[in-house]
Amino acid sequence: MTVPVSDIHKVGEVAQRTGVVRAYAIDVSNRGTPTSPSNTLYAHTDFTTNLTGNISGSPSVSSQTITTSLITGLTGGLWYRLEVSFTVSGNTEEAYIDIYCTDTETVS
Repeated sequence: MTVPVSDIHKVGEVAQRTGVVRAYAIDVSNRGTPTSPSNTLYAHTDFTTNLTGNISGSPSVSSQTITTSLITGLTGGLWYRLEVSFTVSGNTEEAYIDIYCTDTETVS
């Protein structure tokens, strides 16, 4: 799934099934060429605790698309926020994706 970055910064709302490992692609072509991507996963109930155990690998850049780290081990019935930061022309940009962990493929 590729989602475009708009002015900010919420770039998508997606469902991820329990037990699925997934990375997300973020199209930043409206911002320029990104460098130095990083991502952090939080539970919606606590935006201060970084869920490092649910992230595998590092984000990467190909042209103007950022691919996030793999997201794994989410608990069904809970919302998560994946925050992505990157640099374009010396400026730090940020975006986020809200992820709902479910046993179906659609967000209701």
